[in-house]
Amino acid sequence: MPYGFRKQIYSIRKNGIVKLKESEIYIEDFVDSEDRNLFEGNGWTHKGIKYLTQKPKNENEQFLLDNYINYVEKKYQSKFVSGNSKKILEKEVRTKLKEKIKKHTEAWKDKEVYGNSKK
Repeated sequence: MPYGFRKQIYSIRKNGIVKLKESEIYIEDFVDSEDRNLFEGNGWTHKGIKYLTQKPKNENEQFLLDNYINYVEKKYQSKFVSGNSKKILEKEVRTKLKEKIKKHTEAWKDKEVYGNSKK
């Protein structure tokens, strides 16, 4: 299952047309590409995902991270955020969705299966 957060801001023109104005995302997602050298495991896990949580040590690892970020930005039409910007986005999204998260997870009994999502 993908894990992450996204915020989208839209504007509405006088004629009623809705237009995406700004979008930020942090996501750990399964991706697809023609280049099978970028994937490991089940064939959908991009090698660059691991460098979202650990610093790349060489050019190849940096290339994998950049490739993953570029793919996500294109797929979701959003600016990928990391570091402090990721923390700010996560806090903002969790604050906005706090009541909905609580409502939809209150019946979860097995925290070992679902992690800390119930908080």
